[in-house]
Amino acid sequence: NQIAGAIGAASARLLINSIVTEEPLGLQEVMEALDETQQIIQYSREIEKKSLELEKTGKKLQQANDRLREEDRLKDDMINQVLDLEKMESGHAEWNLGEVNFVAIVQSAAKGVQQLCADKGITLHENYPMEPLTIYGDKDRITQVVVNLLSNAIKFCNQSAGEIWLEVEKKEGKAILRVRDNGEGIPKENQPYIFDKFSQFTDMKTGRSQGSGLGLSITWRIVHHHRGHIRVESEAG
Repeated sequence: NQIAGAIGAASARLLINSIVTEEPLGLQEVMEALDETQQIIQYSREIEKKSLELEKTGKKLQQANDRLREEDRLKDDMINQVLDLEKMESGHAEWNLGEVNFVAIVQSAAKGVQQLCADKGITLHENYPMEPLTIYGDKDRITQVVVNLLSNAIKFCNQSAGEIWLEVEKKEGKAILRVRDNGEGIPKENQPYIFDKFSQFTDMKTGRSQGSGLGLSITWRIVHHHRGHIRVESEAG
Protein backbone atom coordinates (compact mmCIF):
# COMPACT_ATOMS: atom_id res chain seq x y z
CA ASN A 1 0.00 0.00 0.00
CA GLN A 2 2.83 2.42 0.84
CA ILE A 3 4.59 1.72 -2.46
CA ALA A 4 1.34 2.10 -4.41
CA GLY A 5 0.58 5.37 -2.63
CA ALA A 6 3.95 6.79 -3.64
CA ILE A 7 4.24 5.72 -7.27
CA GLY A 8 0.85 4.40 -8.39
CA ALA A 9 -0.81 0.99 -8.31
CA ALA A 10 0.26 -0.19 -11.78
CA SER A 11 3.90 0.78 -11.24
CA ALA A 12 3.89 -0.85 -7.82
CA ARG A 13 2.62 -4.15 -9.27
CA LEU A 14 5.33 -3.96 -11.91
CA LEU A 15 8.08 -3.45 -9.33
CA ILE A 16 6.78 -6.23 -7.08
CA ASN A 17 6.59 -8.62 -10.04
CA SER A 18 10.17 -7.76 -10.98
CA ILE A 19 11.35 -8.38 -7.42
CA VAL A 20 9.53 -11.73 -7.20
CA THR A 21 10.79 -13.00 -10.58
CA GLU A 22 14.22 -11.38 -10.13
CA GLU A 23 13.99 -10.06 -13.69
CA PRO A 24 15.35 -6.53 -14.39
CA LEU A 25 12.91 -3.85 -15.60
CA GLY A 26 13.24 -2.72 -19.18
CA LEU A 27 13.70 0.93 -20.18
CA GLN A 28 10.13 1.18 -21.47
CA GLU A 29 8.73 -0.17 -18.21
CA VAL A 30 10.83 2.26 -16.17
CA MET A 31 9.66 5.19 -18.33
CA GLU A 32 6.03 4.13 -17.94
CA ALA A 33 6.45 3.92 -14.16
CA LEU A 34 8.03 7.40 -14.08
CA ASP A 35 5.25 8.78 -16.29
CA GLU A 36 2.57 7.38 -13.97
CA THR A 37 4.38 8.82 -10.96
CA GLN A 38 4.53 12.24 -12.63
CA GLN A 39 0.79 12.10 -13.36
CA ILE A 40 0.06 11.28 -9.74
CA ILE A 41 2.25 14.18 -8.53
CA GLN A 42 0.47 16.56 -10.94
CA TYR A 43 -2.93 15.31 -9.82
CA SER A 44 -1.91 15.77 -6.19
CA ARG A 45 -0.85 19.36 -6.91
CA GLU A 46 -4.16 20.09 -8.63
CA ILE A 47 -6.07 18.74 -5.63
CA GLU A 48 -3.97 20.91 -3.31
CA LYS A 49 -4.61 23.97 -5.52
CA LYS A 50 -8.37 23.31 -5.55
CA SER A 51 -8.32 22.86 -1.78
CA LEU A 52 -6.61 26.25 -1.32
CA GLU A 53 -9.11 27.91 -3.67
CA LEU A 54 -12.00 26.41 -1.70
CA GLU A 55 -10.43 27.60 1.55
CA LYS A 56 -10.08 31.16 0.16
CA THR A 57 -13.67 31.10 -1.09
CA GLY A 58 -14.83 29.89 2.33
CA LYS A 59 -13.00 32.76 4.04
CA LYS A 60 -14.54 35.30 1.66
CA LEU A 61 -18.01 33.91 2.28
CA GLN A 62 -17.40 34.05 6.04
CA GLN A 63 -16.22 37.67 5.77
CA ALA A 64 -19.29 38.59 3.71
CA ASN A 65 -21.54 36.89 6.26
CA ASP A 66 -19.80 38.74 9.11
CA ARG A 67 -20.33 42.05 7.30
CA LEU A 68 -24.03 41.30 6.83
CA ARG A 69 -24.38 40.41 10.50
CA GLU A 70 -22.62 43.65 11.50
CA GLU A 71 -24.88 45.71 9.20
CA ASP A 72 -27.96 44.04 10.71
CA ARG A 73 -26.66 44.78 14.20
CA LEU A 74 -25.99 48.43 13.32
CA LYS A 75 -29.46 48.71 11.80
CA ASP A 76 -31.05 47.32 14.97
CA ASP A 77 -28.93 49.62 17.13
CA MET A 78 -29.98 52.65 15.10
CA ILE A 79 -33.69 51.75 15.34
CA ASN A 80 -33.37 51.33 19.11
CA GLN A 81 -31.49 54.62 19.42
CA VAL A 82 -34.11 56.50 17.37
CA LEU A 83 -36.91 55.10 19.55
CA ASP A 84 -34.93 55.88 22.72
CA LEU A 85 -34.28 59.45 21.62
CA GLU A 86 -37.92 60.01 20.68
CA LYS A 87 -39.01 58.88 24.15
CA MET A 88 -36.57 61.29 25.78
CA GLU A 89 -37.61 64.20 23.59
CA SER A 90 -41.31 63.54 24.20
CA GLY A 91 -40.82 63.07 27.95
CA HIS A 92 -41.96 59.43 27.89
CA ALA A 93 -38.63 57.81 28.75
CA GLU A 94 -38.55 55.70 31.91
CA TRP A 95 -36.11 56.71 34.64
CA ASN A 96 -35.34 54.49 37.64
CA LEU A 97 -33.64 56.96 39.94
CA GLY A 98 -31.95 56.06 43.19
CA GLU A 99 -28.61 56.07 45.00
CA VAL A 100 -25.92 54.30 42.96
CA ASN A 101 -22.15 53.78 43.19
CA PHE A 102 -20.79 55.78 40.26
CA VAL A 103 -17.33 54.17 40.42
CA ALA A 104 -18.80 50.66 40.28
CA ILE A 105 -20.96 51.61 37.26
CA VAL A 106 -17.98 52.97 35.33
CA GLN A 107 -15.83 49.95 36.22
CA SER A 108 -18.57 47.58 35.04
CA ALA A 109 -18.98 49.46 31.74
CA ALA A 110 -15.20 49.41 31.19
CA LYS A 111 -15.12 45.67 31.82
CA GLY A 112 -17.76 45.26 29.13
CA VAL A 113 -15.52 46.77 26.43
CA GLN A 114 -12.20 45.25 27.54
CA GLN A 115 -12.43 42.33 25.10
CA LEU A 116 -13.24 44.68 22.20
CA CYS A 117 -10.23 46.81 23.13
CA ALA A 118 -8.04 43.71 23.29
CA ASP A 119 -9.27 42.52 19.88
CA LYS A 120 -8.38 45.89 18.35
CA GLY A 121 -5.05 46.17 20.16
CA ILE A 122 -6.23 49.17 22.19
CA THR A 123 -4.81 49.84 25.66
CA LEU A 124 -7.43 51.00 28.16
CA HIS A 125 -6.02 52.95 31.12
CA GLU A 126 -8.34 53.22 34.15
CA ASN A 127 -8.06 55.48 37.17
CA TYR A 128 -10.62 55.48 40.01
CA PRO A 129 -10.85 56.90 43.52
CA MET A 130 -10.32 54.36 46.30
CA GLU A 131 -13.61 55.07 48.07
CA PRO A 132 -17.14 54.56 46.62
CA LEU A 133 -18.73 57.60 44.99
CA THR A 134 -22.48 57.66 45.63
CA ILE A 135 -24.73 59.72 43.35
CA TYR A 136 -28.47 59.92 42.69
CA GLY A 137 -29.32 58.62 39.25
CA ASP A 138 -30.48 55.86 36.92
CA LYS A 139 -27.92 53.05 36.90
CA ASP A 140 -28.80 51.76 33.42
CA ARG A 141 -28.82 55.23 31.86
CA ILE A 142 -25.49 56.16 33.43
CA THR A 143 -24.06 52.89 32.14
CA GLN A 144 -25.38 53.85 28.70
CA VAL A 145 -23.47 57.14 28.91
CA VAL A 146 -20.18 55.46 29.83
CA VAL A 147 -20.53 52.79 27.13
CA ASN A 148 -21.40 55.43 24.49
CA LEU A 149 -18.33 57.49 25.37
CA LEU A 150 -16.03 54.46 25.42
CA SER A 151 -17.45 53.14 22.14
CA ASN A 152 -16.85 56.52 20.55
CA ALA A 153 -13.25 56.53 21.81
CA ILE A 154 -12.70 52.99 20.46
CA LYS A 155 -13.97 54.02 17.01
CA PHE A 156 -11.80 57.11 16.71
CA CYS A 157 -8.60 56.36 18.63
CA ASN A 158 -5.33 55.59 16.82
CA GLN A 159 -6.00 52.34 14.93
CA SER A 160 -2.40 51.10 14.96
CA ALA A 161 -1.54 51.91 18.59
CA GLY A 162 -4.79 52.92 20.25
CA GLU A 163 -4.91 54.21 23.80
CA ILE A 164 -7.90 55.29 25.88
CA TRP A 165 -7.79 56.91 29.31
CA LEU A 166 -10.81 56.51 31.59
CA GLU A 167 -10.84 58.49 34.82
CA VAL A 168 -13.33 59.07 37.64
CA GLU A 169 -12.82 61.89 40.13
CA LYS A 170 -14.79 63.42 42.99
CA LYS A 171 -14.57 67.21 42.95
CA GLU A 172 -16.55 69.69 45.03
CA GLY A 173 -19.13 67.02 45.81
CA LYS A 174 -19.60 66.10 42.15
CA ALA A 175 -18.71 62.99 40.15
CA ILE A 176 -16.40 63.79 37.24
CA LEU A 177 -15.91 61.35 34.36
CA ARG A 178 -13.21 61.87 31.74
CA VAL A 179 -12.74 59.77 28.60
CA ARG A 180 -9.75 60.58 26.42
CA ASP A 181 -8.21 58.85 23.40
CA ASN A 182 -5.21 59.32 21.12
CA GLY A 183 -7.18 59.71 17.89
CA GLU A 184 -6.89 62.44 15.25
CA GLY A 185 -9.12 64.81 17.19
CA ILE A 186 -12.15 66.90 16.20
CA PRO A 187 -11.80 70.15 14.22
CA LYS A 188 -12.85 73.26 16.17
CA GLU A 189 -15.60 74.10 13.65
CA ASN A 190 -17.30 70.74 14.27
CA GLN A 191 -17.19 70.73 18.06
CA PRO A 192 -20.31 72.91 18.68
CA TYR A 193 -22.43 70.34 16.81
CA ILE A 194 -21.04 67.11 18.25
CA PHE A 195 -24.04 66.51 20.53
CA ASP A 196 -26.65 67.40 17.88
CA LYS A 197 -28.98 64.70 16.63
CA PHE A 198 -27.67 62.85 13.54
CA SER A 199 -24.37 64.73 13.62
CA GLN A 200 -21.73 62.68 11.82
CA PHE A 201 -18.18 63.73 11.14
CA THR A 202 -15.78 62.21 8.67
CA ASP A 203 -12.84 60.17 9.89
CA MET A 204 -9.83 62.13 8.64
CA LYS A 205 -7.89 58.96 7.82
CA THR A 206 -10.57 56.80 6.17
CA GLY A 207 -12.70 59.63 4.76
CA ARG A 208 -15.81 57.82 6.01
CA SER A 209 -18.46 58.71 8.56
CA GLN A 210 -18.92 56.30 11.45
CA GLY A 211 -21.93 55.61 13.63
CA SER A 212 -25.53 56.81 13.46
CA GLY A 213 -24.98 60.27 14.89
CA LEU A 214 -27.34 59.47 17.78
CA GLY A 215 -25.13 58.06 20.54
CA LEU A 216 -23.69 61.38 21.72
CA SER A 217 -27.06 63.12 21.38
CA ILE A 218 -28.62 60.51 23.68
CA THR A 219 -25.64 60.82 26.02
CA TRP A 220 -26.14 64.60 26.24
CA ARG A 221 -29.83 64.18 27.16
CA ILE A 222 -29.11 61.56 29.82
CA VAL A 223 -26.43 63.72 31.44
CA HIS A 224 -28.67 66.81 31.45
CA HIS A 225 -31.59 64.83 32.85
CA HIS A 226 -29.29 64.10 35.79
CA ARG A 227 -28.59 67.86 36.06
CA GLY A 228 -25.07 67.29 34.86
CA HIS A 229 -22.91 68.86 32.16
CA ILE A 230 -20.94 67.32 29.32
CA ARG A 231 -18.43 68.97 27.01
CA VAL A 232 -15.76 68.11 24.46
CA GLU A 233 -12.13 69.27 24.44
CA SER A 234 -10.17 68.36 21.34
CA GLU A 235 -7.53 69.50 18.92
CA ALA A 236 -7.36 68.13 15.39
CA GLY A 237 -4.10 66.56 14.20
